[in-house]
Amino acid sequence: MRKDITPKSPWRLAIAGIALWASAFLAQGSRPVHAQALNVGSDGSDGALVVGDNQVILFDPADAARWGKVLDPDGDGVYHFTTITIGPGGVLKLRADKVNKPVFFLASGPIVINGTIDLDGEAFRGTGQLVLRRSLPIPGSGGYAGGAGGLLGGVAPTAGEGPGGGTGGVTSGNSACTVNQVCGHGGTFTGNRYLVPPVGGSGGEGARWVAGSSYYSGGAGGGALLIASSTSIAVNGAIVARGGPAGPGGGGSGGSIRVVAPTISGGGSFYVDGGSANGYPVTVWGGWGWVRLEGFTISSTFGFSPNASVVTRGAPVDVTTLKPSGSLRVSAIAGIAIPIYPSGSFVVPDVAINSATPVNVEIQATGIPPGTTVTLRVYPDTPDDLSIVNLPEVTTTLQGTLQQSTATVPFSFPYGYSRGYVRATWTQ
Repeated sequence: MRKDITPKSPWRLAIAGIALWASAFLAQGSRPVHAQALNVGSDGSDGALVVGDNQVILFDPADAARWGKVLDPDGDGVYHFTTITIGPGGVLKLRADKVNKPVFFLASGPIVINGTIDLDGEAFRGTGQLVLRRSLPIPGSGGYAGGAGGLLGGVAPTAGEGPGGGTGGVTSGNSACTVNQVCGHGGTFTGNRYLVPPVGGSGGEGARWVAGSSYYSGGAGGGALLIASSTSIAVNGAIVARGGPAGPGGGGSGGSIRVVAPTISGGGSFYVDGGSANGYPVTVWGGWGWVRLEGFTISSTFGFSPNASVVTRGAPVDVTTLKPSGSLRVSAIAGIAIPIYPSGSFVVPDVAINSATPVNVEIQATGIPPGTTVTLRVYPDTPDDLSIVNLPEVTTTLQGTLQQSTATVPFSFPYGYSRGYVRATWTQ
């Protein structure tokens, strides 16, 4: 907190994009569906999703100019399409800077993917500037960022983000990783083989490199996608959720892809590889994600990541698993409402406040048990100490009912722009 504020120099705190991640771990299995019909629950309200031949689109549900309206207006992460079509050479990119939670694409009609749905995490970054080390690789939607790099004799690296974020360093395996030049540990995937709930990949750890060199971050994790149709899904292109490449920061882990339809056909590919690091020890590489195919008829000609153990198949499960079990968001700061789709930007803030003292951060949740601990983490754009990546976390507990709960926590925001996240983990 700055101490030199005077009435002539007021604080201006701009809070850019309070985003979220939330994860639930199921303690019980799901009931199988024995009938050959399947209704995935799409009401078609988001219309048809179309990516034309050779067209590349960064998916932004708030881009009403492109879609004709805001998609998923309640912000629960569930998109109700009629059909989904990705043309040959077309790419639909799902990144956490636009959608920062697992994505649920539901369609009442057919889904045809002749191009690519891309949830890859970004590769490690290297920079010689201390302030820029805080700019972390962007994960796929639902995934987690890589950790910041450090230097021997200087600032320490940070662990990869997420429940399986890389940590501990790598000091053996080849001549590149030693006690005097510590590589980052790769992130690991923490979801279950059924992908209920969908979980993205965790980020790799930043490296602690030699003094005077660059700061090397870890790679970001692959995202998390559930894509389901009441009729059929044809994948002739690819769906990818690979972890960001490593070197010498740890690789991000692969994410998750769950595909649900009565018929799943085609000869396309599904890739959830961990972030590779040629020439570095295996512990620097990111871990594998998972693919889950659920249908009454499933093609046998798909291609997968080299590790075949990351793929499971089965009949469609209870359709209640095709929507998030809970949601979590920051609803207001200092009494100012946060939009459903926060920008997450250090350029155009979602909220601007003036306060040198703590202000209340209000949190809303649905489907999360009361008493669950919620953690708030804030990343300042211009901290007093440039070695800081994020401020100390603060926690609170949800109060209310399973259907709707709230929490309030005071927080002292630094002068300038800040970006924040809330996180909750629970068992049900």
